[in-house]
Amino acid sequence: MRLQYALIAIAIPVLAVFIFGKDEITLETFPDDIDISTTQTGVVPFPKGTPAIYTNVFSKYTKVVAPNGKPIHILIEDGWTDAQAVKGRNVLEHYLTSVPGLQYGSDKSAVANSIADQGAALIFANNWDSMETAGMRAVFDAFGGKVQNQHANEITVEGSKDYLEHKTRDASWEEIFHFVHDYGIKPVLPEYQKEIEAAEDAATARGFLGWPRSEPDNYPNEYYICVYDNYLNLWKAKPKVYEGKILTPADVPEGKSHFSAYPLADSREGVQENDPLGYAMIEKFLPPYITFTAALPADFNDVFWLRFHPDKIYTHKSQFLKDITLTGGNDSGVVGNQYDNVFTGNAGNNAFDGGLGNDVVVFSGPRSEYEITTVQDQTTVHDTTGGRDGTDILTGVERIQFSDEALEL
Repeated sequence: MRLQYALIAIAIPVLAVFIFGKDEITLETFPDDIDISTTQTGVVPFPKGTPAIYTNVFSKYTKVVAPNGKPIHILIEDGWTDAQAVKGRNVLEHYLTSVPGLQYGSDKSAVANSIADQGAALIFANNWDSMETAGMRAVFDAFGGKVQNQHANEITVEGSKDYLEHKTRDASWEEIFHFVHDYGIKPVLPEYQKEIEAAEDAATARGFLGWPRSEPDNYPNEYYICVYDNYLNLWKAKPKVYEGKILTPADVPEGKSHFSAYPLADSREGVQENDPLGYAMIEKFLPPYITFTAALPADFNDVFWLRFHPDKIYTHKSQFLKDITLTGGNDSGVVGNQYDNVFTGNAGNNAFDGGLGNDVVVFSGPRSEYEITTVQDQTTVHDTTGGRDGTDILTGVERIQFSDEALEL
């Protein structure tokens, strides 16, 4: 859980006035119409005219637009790469993506609208030190304390060296869910919240230790993310770094997670077996896979696996990804899993193995600009336009999607 400065916001209601010379600092001073379409990533610098209370602290911005048309703001400090910011935004979109068939997650419009209606914001801060500045506190005050912070030293991007080596514990799944939970789920899904609390009570009776210990009302928040972290196998292979600090084996004992605060499991299978109420709680709101498309870094030049591979530690977690985009121009590939994968190649020569499911590979141009040959179960697609899609080899892929038509294989 992250400090949300609610008490600080009460204690220093005019701090922003004294620091920045404004007569009044309110949420309305932050522009609601920033255009993020001007960059490929959707991460943009603040436009001219953005109040200095924000630009003195943050350098970049992105957002998610709720179904009601209102933005959910994401303010980004200068220590964040664009790729990290996109990952954080992707996680928010994952939590807000409706999935048919889920009891509480088939239509999340009300959850997203609630967050936007309250004017709540995500703060992508550099680290804990930056959270202690007067400028940051003034921003929290300006948003009425309705913020959630996530730090640059506790988020990993799919395909990066850190991700592939499973070094840093990725806290984006925790912190961004807290944001959705507090400002979306609690206000509009009271029955689901009751089920979360009941599952937490049952887990507490079996040894779960909520935190902070002096704030029992917060225990369900932390319990939920303990379960979801393990549902995503983030602790099955033990992380080595937590908020920039090196972990020891004693910090991450086998069969437990979150420094033993959650003693019931350290994997999806463990949760299903030992915490069935928690497992059911997750599957009523979230799908078994990750909904966003992960764009691998431009320097990636290997085969990225979405199936578990005993020699690739990252596959404990990557097996729940579904859709992948390769970027840059390096020759590289993807091995799919049981889900319906969607793969997009880069300018290099790529190899895609779809595996099970109904899998699609997406190409940039129209069908007429590609040469396609199939020998047994392998299809080669050659882009006749240089510098665009290269020559790709497809195995276990059911459909090719061109810019103008689809081709069934």
